[in-house]
Amino acid sequence: MGTNARVDSPAHPPPARVEVACLLALTFAAGIVDALSWIGLSGVFTANQTGNVLLLGMGVAGTPGVNGLPALCALTAFLLGAAIVGRMTRASPPGWTGRTTWIFALVSVTVLALAAVAWLWPPHRFAVSGLAITAVLAAAMGAQGAEAMRLAVPQLITVAVSSAVIGAGMSLLVGPSRSRASGVLRRLLAIVALATGAFTGAVLSRVGLGAGLALAGSVAAGAAVIGHRSRAVR
Repeated sequence: MGTNARVDSPAHPPPARVEVACLLALTFAAGIVDALSWIGLSGVFTANQTGNVLLLGMGVAGTPGVNGLPALCALTAFLLGAAIVGRMTRASPPGWTGRTTWIFALVSVTVLALAAVAWLWPPHRFAVSGLAITAVLAAAMGAQGAEAMRLAVPQLITVAVSSAVIGAGMSLLVGPSRSRASGVLRRLLAIVALATGAFTGAVLSRVGLGAGLALAGSVAAGAAVIGHRSRAVR
């Protein structure tokens, strides 16, 4: 089930519905960010890095029309964001903690700040300004993905969907069970959330980069607040 899987058992109870909902919201926001970065910034992805690895490989091979530099920039920044969060949370207890709230809130503030920058100084696609925003977004998405992976809700790491598709496919022809059904539902919801976010980001890109980033940052902020309040009452 992937590196972020945990077994739903008495020792590891199923994740809270609010926790799942918050991660789905963050997945939706990641879809918005990826659509905007592809359409309006550097022609690369800032949240889902599979495409960047492929673009980097094709760029190194000298494929016409493919520039590997933006992909390398996004991939490096994403790794840096994930590394920083991994270092910060290496001793954190399982589940949603105050540090989880702090990390997701910082991601939302970063995205909202970039929305303001994009409104005041709209970047040009493939320009240095667009590459700079791409790098900061990628670092924020790496941080978000690392903390989501630490939460260990199966197939909900907010920045990857390939494993969710594989998991859903593997479960289609397997005998039914309650835990398996809930896992399949989470995977399918992750796919829908990411696709819906990409659709939303593509539509908002016609209005402007700032509008899409403002929505993504607001969704992330809402997830941080709701997750924190849910943790406080449990």
